[in-house]
Amino acid sequence: MTFRNEIKVQNSVIYFPDNYFEGRERFREAATRLGGILETYQNPNIHGPGGEPLFVDVVILGNPDAEKVLFNIGGVHGLEAPAASAMQTYFLSSGLATNIAPEICVVLVHGINPHGWVYSKQTNENSFDLNRNFIDHADPPISDKIHEKITELIGFKNLSDEALGAAWMKIQNLSDQFSKERLLTAISNGQYTDPKGIKYGGNMPAWSNLLLRDIAARTVANANFIALIDWHTGLGEFGELIPVVPWGTSTEAFEITNRMWGLEHDVSDSSTIDSVSAKSAVNVDSVSGMAISAVRDAVKDGVVFGGVIEFGTVSFELIVQATVLDKWLDQHNSENKHISREWIDQLRDWFCPNDPSWRELVLERAHNLYASTLQELQEL
Repeated sequence: MTFRNEIKVQNSVIYFPDNYFEGRERFREAATRLGGILETYQNPNIHGPGGEPLFVDVVILGNPDAEKVLFNIGGVHGLEAPAASAMQTYFLSSGLATNIAPEICVVLVHGINPHGWVYSKQTNENSFDLNRNFIDHADPPISDKIHEKITELIGFKNLSDEALGAAWMKIQNLSDQFSKERLLTAISNGQYTDPKGIKYGGNMPAWSNLLLRDIAARTVANANFIALIDWHTGLGEFGELIPVVPWGTSTEAFEITNRMWGLEHDVSDSSTIDSVSAKSAVNVDSVSGMAISAVRDAVKDGVVFGGVIEFGTVSFELIVQATVLDKWLDQHNSENKHISREWIDQLRDWFCPNDPSWRELVLERAHNLYASTLQELQEL
């Protein structure tokens, strides 16, 4: 993917925090130096392993009443939060954040899922997948029954590389029983019936859901143009930037996103998600369940564009195994504390590789995407 402004990043590895507390401190320090509006929200339902309070931080740069807004979310999935924090902190520390046009407001939401980050898990304190939680819980989407099969396949008792590999093969074999497209669509859409299954979106709005909706309502409701960036990791080749674009290809939102990020190809359905490394973008049907829908829902008359950004880490096979492992640990952690640490370290490396080349590449591409997004907003 080629942006209109290419920016090289050096010494990027120092921006990746070892834990939530370090990441939060660096983010807040960078925000304070810029003199932006810094807001802090404590989640009253949770605490850290030592009883520490846990917070979500928000920084607002530029004119809070601007008609053009860049709304950036980080840390929806806990294991991906260190990378998102690094991207946001580098942006705040760069010259780019000091030269925001007067007609633009930048909103950075840092660590929206603090529990998941602190405890190295994708889900939140309710064991909900936060990126499947933004629905009408009084009328949840119908969950594909294929999830019942998946839950059966991941119900192994003893954790091992062999058990994870076998679970992957069994899940892959469901393609023969149903279809590849249906299987991958079901995984992508999540489910709302079984807390023991993967991609469980929950049975009520999470605390982070309500907070994000409140932040969006206060910052984007009256804006004319709203650019979304929601940082994620996992999908795609090592270090590759993959936009997940939830706007129809005939819409103004897609047209602006295409011009802004240079989407060279479009994938029209989620059945190709396991081979997405050969593509430049994934186009999904809607924002249903996704955290970015909080912004879409808050806007009155403006145009919302952009989307989710994935940075590739490991193979699709390992990402599926990571999803299974994360759910298994969440279900069995209290029974297996003596073995959890090594597996958690593996999960952390699968979603945020401890490889300087990956980290430098990710920060460079994220920074370039910030620059391209701000330029597009300025030109609208």
